[in-house]
Amino acid sequence: MGDTKVSDAEVRLEADTMILDFLLYKATVALLGARQAHREGHPTPQGGDPDLPVNMVDSFINYYYTTHSGNAKTSELRPRLRLLQFTVLFVRRLIRTATSPTKTDLDHLSMQTTFRCSKRKTTITDEQSINIAAKEALPITNEHQKRNIQHLFQTLQVNPEQADSQYPSDESISLLNLLPAFMALNGYIRKDYGWVVHRPGFELAAEFMLQASLERCLIFGERDPALLSAFSYGWNPVQDTWETAERWLGQNSILDLEMQDLEDMEKDEEAVHNMFYDEETGEEVEWWSELRERMLDVFRPSNEVGLVRQMELAAKQYDIFAFEGKVLSFLNALVEAGTAPVLIQLERGKLEGMTEEETAALKQRAGVPF
Repeated sequence: MGDTKVSDAEVRLEADTMILDFLLYKATVALLGARQAHREGHPTPQGGDPDLPVNMVDSFINYYYTTHSGNAKTSELRPRLRLLQFTVLFVRRLIRTATSPTKTDLDHLSMQTTFRCSKRKTTITDEQSINIAAKEALPITNEHQKRNIQHLFQTLQVNPEQADSQYPSDESISLLNLLPAFMALNGYIRKDYGWVVHRPGFELAAEFMLQASLERCLIFGERDPALLSAFSYGWNPVQDTWETAERWLGQNSILDLEMQDLEDMEKDEEAVHNMFYDEETGEEVEWWSELRERMLDVFRPSNEVGLVRQMELAAKQYDIFAFEGKVLSFLNALVEAGTAPVLIQLERGKLEGMTEEETAALKQRAGVPF
């Protein structure tokens, strides 16, 4: 009886893991498909409304971790979960939905962003970023900010009736909040998918940093472009700048973090840091500094142009619609990278390592309905 109980529990865990893997994939595909259709002026594909699969993930993931506490296959699911978490926040950051994070969640995320920057191995100094005279041009006026917001909604084809009424505010999602998660997706590419980040990937990372700072000043109307948070990515041979999780657990009262949170942050930062390391030279990827400096130059205006005007020119040069398209393409590539979920393979009619005929026979024996 004991062996049977163990076997039943293992089978249940395997089945639930396959279901959750399937739902994570479906939700991500639906979110990206719906956003791409909207960008192209098309209605959401039939059966492609992302609300249902996203809500199913929310429900099933709670069941999964409650039922299989201590045995959940977190490491197997983490790449797809990490991808969905970023995707839902990125594509829905300008609209309010049932899955939008609360202000408490956003405050927590913002504090984590600041905390991670302060402990990052590589940083830039204020002197490297922006001069005092340029800072005096900020913040922009309320009227100027309203025009920028209206232009952003028009450019990204956001229906004003669906737009988050709180955007932009400390209750809305900013690109700066999402930057660490985006960098982590890149940092884990080698481990999760067996890929190597090439120059186009670094260029997109650098543009994400730029867009985060531009949004902060031109859309959120902040005085500080947060360059020290946005641009403090790179490689540094000093390995002990990021303190251990145990060392920073003492700040738990401020950040409301558990040990696991800190350990996960530490792993993310390590993966991102290593992304900028060139194994052949033993140094930072040679052109990363040049890419980063080019973006930072936006915030080093000449006296003739001025900071606000130079940021607006950069916003035109690095068009937000085109930027979103590049990020969506990157996310779509990650969705299809690696091995598809088993249930997706069955849905497509061919399991990895089996012919279509063998897969069809297996589906018939198992009573799979699709």
